[in-house]
Amino acid sequence: MRFTAGWMLLGCMAACSYPPAPAARSTPTPTPRASRPAVGGDGVVTFRATVPRGVLDVDDTGTLTLDDGRGARVLDRDVIAEVSVSQDGSTIAYPRRTELGTALVLRALDAQEGRVLTAGLSVADRPALSPDGALLAFWGSGGQDNVVGMYVLALRDGASPVRQNNRGVRAGGAGFVEPPIERSFVFDGPRAVRWIAADGAHREELSP
Repeated sequence: MRFTAGWMLLGCMAACSYPPAPAARSTPTPTPRASRPAVGGDGVVTFRATVPRGVLDVDDTGTLTLDDGRGARVLDRDVIAEVSVSQDGSTIAYPRRTELGTALVLRALDAQEGRVLTAGLSVADRPALSPDGALLAFWGSGGQDNVVGMYVLALRDGASPVRQNNRGVRAGGAGFVEPPIERSFVFDGPRAVRWIAADGAHREELSP
């Protein structure tokens, strides 16, 4: 009887099916990431815009990149995340930190480098390109009187920035026009700019 029961148990073990043991999981290979400078931040994106040539990013280290789908290419460093993109997406204007303050850079995205527009000013930021790409409005200070205010620059060879307001008026003085509290000015038509300041809304006709 024991002999028969043993054979019956062996037969059941051979005939009965058991679920297969789970296959060992393979550890995925990490995808390499572009290294970013550690000084000034940890690579968090603070500005992003989609343009015909790809995706523009500025991270909190001040690195400006253009990713065309084949990888990110560094366009500039020490950039402040106040980038103005032309209406056709081919050109950008942005502030870059310098030893003395900030300077505005104009760059065509198919060019190898940009052009500094505000070498005569110690501070220039909050840029805005006009819809037709002919003018650049920004907030700046410097020159002989070092008065801060809104400037406009005609983007033609040899043109110089022209201050539009606060002519001779010091910051905090009577008649002083406050800067934008948003990131930049906004063009209201081809030759007018509006912005929101701490003291309310402003609109100014440009006269380069």
